[in-house]
Amino acid sequence: MSKQAANLLEEFFDTAFAAPDGIAKLRELILTLAMQGKLVEQDPNDPPASELLKEIEAERKRQIKAGGIKKQKALPTIDQPDTSYVLPESWTWTRLGTIGNIFNGNSINVREKETKYAGANGLPYIATKDVGYGLDALDYKNGIYIPESAEKFKIAHQGAVLICAEGGSAGKKCGITNMDICFGNKLFANELFGGIPSKFILYLYLSPIFRESFNAAMTGIIGGVSIAKFLELPVPLPPLPEQHRIVARIDQLMSLCDTLDQQIDAATDKRTELLNALMANLSEEAAQPSQPRTS
Repeated sequence: MSKQAANLLEEFFDTAFAAPDGIAKLRELILTLAMQGKLVEQDPNDPPASELLKEIEAERKRQIKAGGIKKQKALPTIDQPDTSYVLPESWTWTRLGTIGNIFNGNSINVREKETKYAGANGLPYIATKDVGYGLDALDYKNGIYIPESAEKFKIAHQGAVLICAEGGSAGKKCGITNMDICFGNKLFANELFGGIPSKFILYLYLSPIFRESFNAAMTGIIGGVSIAKFLELPVPLPPLPEQHRIVARIDQLMSLCDTLDQQIDAATDKRTELLNALMANLSEEAAQPSQPRTS
């Protein structure tokens, strides 16, 4: 971690208790530093991200040839003016659609849910309401299951990263699958190539840097991002070993943020308890009949 980044984090840790949204801002800073290549040190022995992209492209071609995925339209290259900051030398900018197989799910109307899939045997069906805001587990026990015989449904496999792409939760709700699922059409699944850790992409989705690009691509009255625009979103890609180091460091710092949150909640509860006790005491005193004054 650079000295500047360490100073920023130290400053935020010192002031996190002061502001109502201090911890949330601290989390945002951690993710911003991570996606700028400032949270962990670069290792000159790591193969550069450009080599990882070559491996990813080879893996994609193998899967297309085997019939596992469909060939997608070529994505535009990224020029430096398209990006907001300069990455470390071993990193590279790329389009989101280059690093994984991204696809949306299938819609089910209310009648179908009730008559065909409620309580059925099969894969859990995940809708937007079943997805949290990043680090929450998906709700797999909503009662809707898709039988294996229902061939029209797409399957997101274990380790896929989901993100809501439409409506008020667009770009906000996201999570990682820990089992194979079927899922709704307002969600995009990203099944990653090249051994990219799912949690690195989850943290990318949660970062202010990604959300700025996502929000800029949103259109429509309801608000959403088409899958074509989603594939073209620019993303920073570190060398693979560094991705794992970044995930480990973010995990560590987010755990500290959780501890700070708990301490703030405990302090708030204590203040509330004391205030309630004081108000109750004052109420009791106010209810007491006044004593006549003696001369």
